[in-house]
Amino acid sequence: MNENIQKSQIEKEQELKKSRQTKLGWEDLRVAILTSDWELGQEISKVLRLYQVYGFYYAKLSELWQLLSSESIDLVIVDVRNLDDGELFLKNHPCFQGNKADNKTKIAFYFSPAHQSLLGAVSTLDSIGYINGELSLSHQCHPILKSVYALKELNQQLFDSQQENVVIRNRLTKRELELESFRRNVLRLQRATEVISKLQHNQVASPKDFVDILWKFFHQWRVIKNFSFMMLNSSGQRMVSPEILSDKYVELTSFWLEKACLTGIPQHVQQAAHELVLNHEDFSLNAITLKVCGQNDFPDILVFITATEDSQVVDSSPHATPQWMYLEQILSNHFRHSLLSYRQQSQNSADFQIPMWDALEMLEENSQMNLDGGQKCVNIDFSEWNKWIVRPSNHKIKYRSFWGDFVSQLKDSLTKECKVSCFGTWGILVFLPADSFEVNFQKCKALTSNFEYWRYLNDSQISVPMQIRPRVQILINDPKYYLKRCILDLMPLPDEAQDNKMSRERKMDLNAGPNNSSY
Repeated sequence: MNENIQKSQIEKEQELKKSRQTKLGWEDLRVAILTSDWELGQEISKVLRLYQVYGFYYAKLSELWQLLSSESIDLVIVDVRNLDDGELFLKNHPCFQGNKADNKTKIAFYFSPAHQSLLGAVSTLDSIGYINGELSLSHQCHPILKSVYALKELNQQLFDSQQENVVIRNRLTKRELELESFRRNVLRLQRATEVISKLQHNQVASPKDFVDILWKFFHQWRVIKNFSFMMLNSSGQRMVSPEILSDKYVELTSFWLEKACLTGIPQHVQQAAHELVLNHEDFSLNAITLKVCGQNDFPDILVFITATEDSQVVDSSPHATPQWMYLEQILSNHFRHSLLSYRQQSQNSADFQIPMWDALEMLEENSQMNLDGGQKCVNIDFSEWNKWIVRPSNHKIKYRSFWGDFVSQLKDSLTKECKVSCFGTWGILVFLPADSFEVNFQKCKALTSNFEYWRYLNDSQISVPMQIRPRVQILINDPKYYLKRCILDLMPLPDEAQDNKMSRERKMDLNAGPNNSSY
């Protein structure tokens, strides 16, 4: 359709250019002569031909009447003896009615002195001139033709100007539509940027993890009136609506399926969920359905939304398909990317992370090597961080994302020869090659200092104190010593014994020898 509009506009512009290039001449004037005197008509025709104008001769008013009704005539020269024909009167013709200035057909009257009295009958008509039969016809016709030609040229220029205005208006309308489309695309890009910025720092392993991140975004989006989620449970046998603490969220009724769905939510289950939404009092008939797809054949999450009138800010209609399809694509792409990133991270971490018992064996092997060879051990101590997390203030943390991102960034920072092993929540044991120990050690310290801990708290406005961040400590290659440290951290000490814990740790550090130091 847009192509047809553009084609018609181009054709109009070409016609306008062509009309400007073709200049009017006197031969373009269309003149009709009305007189019952055949000799007079021939005489007037000869005079017109002197100026390259060829007139149409008519003896009866009825014949001229039909011509004026069907074709555009510039000038009519009328003998005053032929003003009527039975019940027809020249003054009653539509060409001479209405606003005289708008009449494109001009009229001139021929008279002889004997019939001069008949001019009173045409006084109501707007005449461009009179032709006296006793005077030279050539001298009288020339100014009349000249005036008619000037008026026709002005009308042509006016027509060209009007056509040019139409072309300009069409171009302006096109530019306004393009500007409006550009504005909408900018708003969509801003919305997409906002969505991605809120979701990009989270990796998910399942639809439930993605919903836990997504519902906060919908809760804060002001154009969303109500929203709900539905997904398959872990067995794929039941459609469930998770529990979410939001005044906008509508928890739908769960329902069982005839058989387990292991490749996403099939079409018939989507239809059943949609009917459930339509019958719910908190959703309208215009409820929007977003299908978030991951790596299955069918969608993994169904999102149901009711938009408010404020959605006019984003698009021309609160239920305009392009806007929500755009959001659906963004969510699906991010969900799919998060799943791939999580799996890739898990696969990459398999070589980087080693089991706890293998780590103790490596400590034993390194303890028997020369100090200049093998690997040195560093412990990233999370004890102060754990104490801060479990305080009565009850800071909620995204545990999986926090631990996965920390280990992932640690892997990216260190050289590929480094290995790590997690001994519970209290520490990470890091094995660093002796030849690159200092570089990797400084990278460990930089990571623990610069890691964005606040991103993994439910309330991102909380400030994380520097003193509770993990400490990086150099350890001796002695598995027994490290196990003793673990035992001390795990022992439930009474409140009065807290002061003695640090002294015991200091004694153990002293007994370990001079190669042990803490940073």
